[in-house]
Amino acid sequence: SDLVIIRPGKSLNPHYVAAFLNSNIGKRAIASELVGAAQKHFNVGSAKQVSIPLPSLEVQASLVDRAAEFSKRSE
Repeated sequence: SDLVIIRPGKSLNPHYVAAFLNSNIGKRAIASELVGAAQKHFNVGSAKQVSIPLPSLEVQASLVDRAAEFSKRSE
């Protein structure tokens, strides 16, 4: 198994990154970057190729809040 640690800079909310990568769009982006012939895996080189939409920090925070609210409602 692979472990990729992402350290977002000042313009990227880590909760937004997590929400994006766990979304259907994010999962498809990761799947498109899997490497390996016998067993597919996701490594640092693959992670660098994933394009994450970068709205303002305010919009990122709003999206994180909305995702948390939706998650609470669906429990």
